[in-house]
Amino acid sequence: MSNPIISIIGAGKVGTSIGYLVYRQGYPLAVIASRTIESAQRAVKFIGAGRAITDPLEAAKSSQILFITTPDRTIEAVCNDIAGNNGFCAGQIVVHCSGALSSDILEPARRYGALIASLHPLQTFANPQEAVKLFAGSYCTFEGDSGAREILKKLVTDLSGHFLEINSKDKILYHAAAVIACNYLVTLISGSLQVYEAIGIAFAEAYRALKPLIAGTLHNIEQVGIPQALTGPIARGDWEIIQNHLQALTQDIPQLVDLYKILAEHTIPLAEAKGGIDSQAAEKLRKFLGEKVGR
Repeated sequence: MSNPIISIIGAGKVGTSIGYLVYRQGYPLAVIASRTIESAQRAVKFIGAGRAITDPLEAAKSSQILFITTPDRTIEAVCNDIAGNNGFCAGQIVVHCSGALSSDILEPARRYGALIASLHPLQTFANPQEAVKLFAGSYCTFEGDSGAREILKKLVTDLSGHFLEINSKDKILYHAAAVIACNYLVTLISGSLQVYEAIGIAFAEAYRALKPLIAGTLHNIEQVGIPQALTGPIARGDWEIIQNHLQALTQDIPQLVDLYKILAEHTIPLAEAKGGIDSQAAEKLRKFLGEKVGR
């Protein structure tokens, strides 16, 4: 059985990356549609297949699987516009790739007999060149019509990914978890680099110095789990060190004080669970942090 024909609406990082990956696994790629012909042409050039267009309706009518990979705020409008022009057909699979929105926003396509779903790659897409290298082994989270499940599961497997199904009602919490793990990790590392820069270590060298520590932490989480991977002063109940940290940050990098205190508060339960501190030490540290934040 031949693979279904795919078209993509949205020539950004996600759409371009998906186009590149599916084409190299033998999926026919009909068209790439974008708001501007220039962005569609860039995507087609990178992928090495497909026809660049600006008409979403033509993309819908040319595909058996239609990916809508526009920004989240425009997915529903794109779907409504296609439906208003009778662009969907029975048996077609219409998919968006938003991590935060459920497949319900594609309901107008379902009214034409199409199957609707969301399929979110749990991976970071900084640019297509890097995204296609990182994709193998990544999870893709599905929710939507059961009739689309097996076809999209095969597609994910063909791309060397892992298929994960969740309930539509859990989509926003699922996405919040991904934001914490990915986006806010960038924020945390940025904060650490700011501290190193404040003591005269250049950004590039600071990152090279921290990278093995970051990698080692991830390795420990994988090997011994949470909370056993937790180390450092809170894990030991060394609140004097925490006090010194806060004093130094307050003096030299005050914009990071609140972030440090919030992270410290959320680390206390992990230290208790690990057994590094008892409830008395934990309460002492909570009280100290509370005083420092004016509670």
